[in-house]
Amino acid sequence: IPVAKIANIVELAPRYQDIQLALLHKQNRLNFSMDLFHKGVFGRLAQELGQRGHQLQILSTAASERIKTQPGSSQRGKLIKDASFVLQQYPDAPILLTSSTIDAYGRAELLEEGESVREKEFLAEVLGRMRSPGQGFDTDLMFWFNGWATLFSAVHVCLGNVYEEGAETVLARQRKDPLSRALADFDCRLLDFYAEKKDDLDALVASATGPHHLFHRLTEDADMRLHMTRRLIA
Repeated sequence: IPVAKIANIVELAPRYQDIQLALLHKQNRLNFSMDLFHKGVFGRLAQELGQRGHQLQILSTAASERIKTQPGSSQRGKLIKDASFVLQQYPDAPILLTSSTIDAYGRAELLEEGESVREKEFLAEVLGRMRSPGQGFDTDLMFWFNGWATLFSAVHVCLGNVYEEGAETVLARQRKDPLSRALADFDCRLLDFYAEKKDDLDALVASATGPHHLFHRLTEDADMRLHMTRRLIA
């Protein structure tokens, strides 16, 4: 999205009290210091708003729960995950900045290694236990213009069409779907189920950028998802 378009929204949102604006940022090396607010896309946004006569004030920052490795180095530490800021002329209308890893959508492999925060250490932790409740995919539903309802962080998992079936039916299906629950908890039984059908599990684990990427790849094939679902309810 062009920074000028984001600036348009940031300019207008504080005028409407019933709107809470949140900007989603993909974590990179800048998240490991206050450079996050002076360089990169946020720095360009601040510059664009400054040219329009606005000044930004950072109200708060919050660190990630997990220790992460800075891209392009071996340094590890907590990064800035969330922040809030205001336009100086609207001091009572905070705007949120929240961030996630590209890997949360299973796509870090598409970028150069130094461009994104990867989760190799987190992958090792996940593989060391049967389940990781609350640390898996974001399984909230994403609604598409054509009616599809997919998991937010695993859009290859479609749970129906709200236009054709109605929201209540789709939501009830999600609540009952064992595969959605398994993905939400990084249920490692899925690795065993995958290995029952294919022989490249070790290669997938070795090349995965993190647990999200691995579980994406395990479940991308529709026949495999059907097999896993049957095994989960067996």
